[in-house]
Amino acid sequence: MLDPDLFKAVVAVAPVTDFAMLSNESEGFTNAALVRQYIGSGPHIREGSPAQNVGKIKAPVLMFHGTLDQNVGVRESQVMAKKLEQAGKSVHYVEIDGLDHYLFSSEARTQLLAASDAFLHKELKLD
Repeated sequence: MLDPDLFKAVVAVAPVTDFAMLSNESEGFTNAALVRQYIGSGPHIREGSPAQNVGKIKAPVLMFHGTLDQNVGVRESQVMAKKLEQAGKSVHYVEIDGLDHYLFSSEARTQLLAASDAFLHKELKLD
């Protein structure tokens, strides 16, 4: 995992938070073998998965995820948000009902940008 002091704030949109979970999500789909091959195996699965390393995260986190995302399941963000909360970390999670990975909605994108702007101004003390 990267140096935890590198980031002052994190804004993540439909993030992969756990490589093992992403691989498991592909089971039953025609691309399952490709996903397993792409992700691989080894210590990087745990070391590179933020959800498996929440204790190292210092920066406040803002996450957005559409409920119909088939590229990265919404469960990844739900689990990540819960783990961050349980670890006492600063997290705000916005779930957008009825949208997929690309958030093809002007209203949703406006919401995402406005919330990100407010979050970054607050956390980076830009005001």
